[in-house]
Amino acid sequence: SVDKSDTDKLGVTSPACAGIPAIEKVEGKKYLYKFTYSPNETDAANYEPVDYYYSNSDTKYQLTIGGTASLLKSESEEQGYVLVTNGNMVVEDLTRIPEETELTLEAIAKPGYKFTGWKQGESDQIITDNPLTVPMDGSLSYTPVFAGKAELTASLSSAEVPSGSLPTITVTATEGAAAPTDYQVRFFADAAGSQPIDPLDVKQAGETYYVKVYREEDEDFGKLETNTIPFSITAASVPEEDIVWPTASDILEREPLSASVLTGGSAGLIAGSFAWKEGQSDPTESGTKSYTVVFTPLDPNYSSPEKQISVNVLSKGSSTTETEKEPDTPDTPDTPDTPDVPDTPDVPDYPDIPDTPELPDVPDTPDQPEASVPVVAERTPTTAVITWNKVDGATSYKLFLYAKKGDAEPLKVYEFDSNGQLKSSAISFNLTELEEGKSYYITTVAYKGESVLVEKSIELSATPTSLEEVLSNAMITTSYHQIQVTTAVPVSVRVVAMTGQILFDQTSVTGRKEISVPNSGVYMVILYQGREAILQKVIVK
Repeated sequence: SVDKSDTDKLGVTSPACAGIPAIEKVEGKKYLYKFTYSPNETDAANYEPVDYYYSNSDTKYQLTIGGTASLLKSESEEQGYVLVTNGNMVVEDLTRIPEETELTLEAIAKPGYKFTGWKQGESDQIITDNPLTVPMDGSLSYTPVFAGKAELTASLSSAEVPSGSLPTITVTATEGAAAPTDYQVRFFADAAGSQPIDPLDVKQAGETYYVKVYREEDEDFGKLETNTIPFSITAASVPEEDIVWPTASDILEREPLSASVLTGGSAGLIAGSFAWKEGQSDPTESGTKSYTVVFTPLDPNYSSPEKQISVNVLSKGSSTTETEKEPDTPDTPDTPDTPDVPDTPDVPDYPDIPDTPELPDVPDTPDQPEASVPVVAERTPTTAVITWNKVDGATSYKLFLYAKKGDAEPLKVYEFDSNGQLKSSAISFNLTELEEGKSYYITTVAYKGESVLVEKSIELSATPTSLEEVLSNAMITTSYHQIQVTTAVPVSVRVVAMTGQILFDQTSVTGRKEISVPNSGVYMVILYQGREAILQKVIVK
């Protein structure tokens, strides 16, 4: 039997909480007992039961942990360490362990490494169990084996990207492993990465933007987090197959080229104009001549294509076709005299109608600038990033953070007054030191000078809806010249033609939204929240 002197050796004879000790013999073992100390009802909410296996055998054994791991010294080990426990109590002295005691070995890998198995003694056999239960029936030796995880690197396929497209990102892995595809990409307007930008706003030709690539560490790959990678936007080309070049009207020799009128040209969904290229000499001789026509898109993010167009230059005195002689027109018979029309009787005078009094002018109602509600672009337990579309005419912005709706005094005020320096169509506020698990109420205000232009309010929940949840509840279908988007939770929707023209753009879409498109063909449907976006191509008949 186990007496009090035996239980004193367990080190829990003076617990921090009141409770009930229990000792029972382990079946099939000669010397082994299980000791359990359970807290009473008062302390059960704050303390867990303590388990400990105790052997009263006088025979002692030693457990040796080899390799590069040390007990409870994770900071001194490069690859990992080993935690040894008896029940749920940590064991530090492994030199004198009583016979039959059951210990648990757990190998804990350091960041960048992974545990691959145990070697027992001099054997080359690998044991993959982790944690590993070890009965002390003799002195034992175990060595944990760690291996470095594959490292990830990211790069851009090109430092220049045409407007309307995003750079192609290539992620590669070391150790010959197949690189994962579930990495995250964020875009910025500055090299410091302090001005996040919506991917759909990365389109201004001639501008430089920046991208960062992220991926958290997992069982196979180390953590990936790049610095900002710069890339520039070039003007996109108008698809040649969408261009119908105009025809030119005839002109006389020595007339200026500008006298030839261009008609019938179009560039699909891209608006713009056709004109003769400047600097060309005017025609001086008759005949069919070719001159350059330039298409200039209204969107400056497209380049201007050119093409040679034929012009028929006529000599003076000539005509395009020979006119056939027309037959003589027969004489028109004389028209009979028209009988006299009787005089119209005089119309009696009517009394004057009094003038209608002028109504007073109604003063014009000043236009209220349009503004969307702010969007929770990113949410962690203690931080949040709020984005808000810029307001026309605004010179500064503020965000007021309240504990709840209706509070008179805000907890904190965030200011943003660099509107003129932004390259994107949105501003952002970085909220920090939020209380974990708590919801807040925020109000964003746009000012012109000291006057309030517009203000919008939303609730900042503790657990915002992720884009993955949005996609799992969204459905995209098509019919004749129409796209239907159905979603159970609010999401921003954008529809873009393959030419780059934005046909539909709306935030906070819920339920069923029917979007008409002008032609049959392929379109891009983009669902986005904050800086995360998912693109899906659809075919419309």
